[in-house]
Amino acid sequence: APCSFPCNGDLNGDAGIKLKSGDLALALGAGLPISLGNILLDMGMSAKYIMETLHNTSISAFSIDAGVVFSLINTIPLSALSIGVHGKNLGISIPGADIKTDITLPMAIVFGIGYKLNITKKIYAKILSDVDYSFTDKIKINSGIELGLFDMFNLRFGYIAGGDTESFTAGAGFSYPLTKNMFIAVNYSYVRLGELGNQNNIQMSYTLK
Repeated sequence: APCSFPCNGDLNGDAGIKLKSGDLALALGAGLPISLGNILLDMGMSAKYIMETLHNTSISAFSIDAGVVFSLINTIPLSALSIGVHGKNLGISIPGADIKTDITLPMAIVFGIGYKLNITKKIYAKILSDVDYSFTDKIKINSGIELGLFDMFNLRFGYIAGGDTESFTAGAGFSYPLTKNMFIAVNYSYVRLGELGNQNNIQMSYTLK
């Protein structure tokens, strides 16, 4: 017989049955780089379609992100220092599918800093950290390192602090130039979510420069 929430097992109280979950995000973005000698200013905006599914419930929405990154290139030889800020999920809400009330996506402002060191012409290392200030949740701090190889492969390791779950993360990426100005990339990430299990994400992107 069904049990009162929360209970062990599925929504009907049957133990051992797993609930299916998944999410999908499609994004279209544009950016404008402005170069002034050793100073580089990147501005960008993207529109996203997001769909999430849990058991028999699906919800979807459109979201807008926008940001700017200020970089100092080769001020220190063979390196770059970047500082950026961007807003996530600006002013968009989810109309509930099977839920009576609308759900607002978690709007947030993210402040970040990164340092890139070119070890050789084909190998670089990055150290990155950002503070994710959410209007509806706890502040999160994300830090990590990235190793780039031959302008094609990336290895990433990081740690998420704050919020409801603190965990280590890992990932890898592959980027391939279709032409001089067109690139296709595939990225994978692994995140431990404590009692919720592990999360595996695969992202594909197409870039036109």
